[in-house]
Amino acid sequence: MIETGRNHQYYIFTIVFPEKPAVKQIKLKGYAGLYKRIDILARAFIIIEQYARVQKEKQLIVHGVFPENDEIITILEYRPTGTIRREKQAVLEILKALRGKETSLVKREEPVDKYLRGLSKYYDLVYLSEKGKPIEGYSGKEKTVYVLGAHKDPPAMFHEALKRYKHSELSIGPHSYLATHVIAYILWRSQSSISLDKSQELL
Repeated sequence: MIETGRNHQYYIFTIVFPEKPAVKQIKLKGYAGLYKRIDILARAFIIIEQYARVQKEKQLIVHGVFPENDEIITILEYRPTGTIRREKQAVLEILKALRGKETSLVKREEPVDKYLRGLSKYYDLVYLSEKGKPIEGYSGKEKTVYVLGAHKDPPAMFHEALKRYKHSELSIGPHSYLATHVIAYILWRSQSSISLDKSQELL
């Protein structure tokens, strides 16, 4: 769903996975390795739950993106509900959604070009990469999509599609950071009164 309202800032964090896990049955023991690191997406849900309580002027959304083939992606959309507070709880919601069960997530499949085209029409697209320009030069927009890899860079099919749409390639630092740390930093930066130059010293 594309948001066009004017009363809030909209931040979408698109976490792109290199592959989609096969979920033949739900097991919560060893889920990180068993299901291709979906624990990363689960922790992203927890992060935006925490920030949604204090940044009420922002609409925070997480998209977990999984490639189906060279053209189609599966998107799991999560918006804070105030009910998910533990990682295993979030993992269970993700696994149920991937199996087509009813959950608090919205699941859809669509061409990657359609997904990016829809976002680029209303949002400022920002691809977060270690090779990008320093983020301190970016002031932020009212509606922004931050695209980042999960535990690896986005797959080639997504990266090639992204090149076809206007976007900025930015970096929060020269090192590799956990996706959850990146999200927390972006949200902290958006509300912090500390100068940007000073904030860079914390990395």
